[in-house]
Amino acid sequence: DKNLSTGNAVRASYRSTPSVGLSNFYISPGDNDPSDMIGAVDRGFYIMDIIGLSSGTNPISGQMSVGAKGLMIEKGKLTNGIKEKKITTDILEFLSSFRMLGDDLQFIPAAGYMGSPSIMLENISISGK
Repeated sequence: DKNLSTGNAVRASYRSTPSVGLSNFYISPGDNDPSDMIGAVDRGFYIMDIIGLSSGTNPISGQMSVGAKGLMIEKGKLTNGIKEKKITTDILEFLSSFRMLGDDLQFIPAAGYMGSPSIMLENISISGK
């Protein structure tokens, strides 16, 4: 029946009306220990925070251009802190660039009950200082 609920409604608070949104969404974890994932990287960027995800993502084209903070990875070790780099990709390229998935699935209740393990990506465009 087309009138049955699909379970895709969310509310900002009990005072707001329901609207279409994301809930209970997660990326299935893999079998990799996150520290082993870092140890497997010769040179990379460990992202700790994404800046401007809602304003830097085009929902029509799937293009993403967002800021990120984190640490450099050099020869399998976390090194220098990075204040801001720019990550540019599109959603299909992003999803096809997963190389390894961690075994550390975590949910973020404040973000609509979404969850993800640590993810190692490859071939994503990163620029900045």
